[in-house]
Amino acid sequence: MLLGLCTLLAGCTDNEKEEEAVKNTVDETLTLAAVEYETRNGMVYGEDISMHIQRDKIVFARYFSVEKMEADEYSDGYETKEDVPITEEQWEKISEAVEAIRPLLEECKPAVFNPASTIFEATDGPNYTNFYLTWENDNGEQSRVQYYSPGDRRFRTLLDLMEETVNPIGREIIYYEAPVMNGIYLEKGDPFTGKKDSYSYQLTPDGNTENEWYFFCYYVEEGETKSYSNKLSDSDWAAFMEKCSHIDFEALEEGKSKTAELTLYYSDNTQKSVKADKETVKKLKEAFEGMMEEE
Repeated sequence: MLLGLCTLLAGCTDNEKEEEAVKNTVDETLTLAAVEYETRNGMVYGEDISMHIQRDKIVFARYFSVEKMEADEYSDGYETKEDVPITEEQWEKISEAVEAIRPLLEECKPAVFNPASTIFEATDGPNYTNFYLTWENDNGEQSRVQYYSPGDRRFRTLLDLMEETVNPIGREIIYYEAPVMNGIYLEKGDPFTGKKDSYSYQLTPDGNTENEWYFFCYYVEEGETKSYSNKLSDSDWAAFMEKCSHIDFEALEEGKSKTAELTLYYSDNTQKSVKADKETVKKLKEAFEGMMEEE
């Protein structure tokens, strides 16, 4: 029993990224041959799902069906399908959804089982998610690779397409554009203390009004805390980004920086903290100060 549990817990989890993760390792010459996704939620009944789809068929699928539960009081509500053909159109949509997230893929290695894990404290079973892609080269050789589930709304589109393929109920499939950076926050120290070289600059979208940004600044001059605020338009945001055109934001490594706190915001309502060296911080300060002078 313990051996079986060790095997079960050997998968990758979404909230525990291993240091061995490797980004963008997918060879562009490889073609997609199969997609697999499974998730188990031991705390919520009916949330478990398992899907394995190849280019020509559903290899295996298990999902919860309300209709089955209502039709048979003795049923657990789960449907199972094996070796069910799919159409070229269905596979093409799945393949295109994978291509959309291809640059985001991070390969992972199975987590090492820890006998002292608090998983034994769970009363309703463990939670886990596994995501695999099988790639094929020009010689027909295939390789199955496990990845972390991308934290991008386009991954939800892939899962919706897979679910609609294995259990067609007329779901609305929403296709999302790649998220773009639409806000920035830069802070050093606490400007309200009046301490020299402390500041806070924020240029982020107004969540209630389209195409408008909030611009807040707090800084220290001669030991006195000063502030500036304004409402800017999308053209102002474009002007700010033009001032920062020499900064490659996407190349900045995620994490905390000793020089200043830098947070980037994106159009899919996500954000991330990134490290910035002194030169990058200097250029950003100049861009913010330039916006204040123009206003």
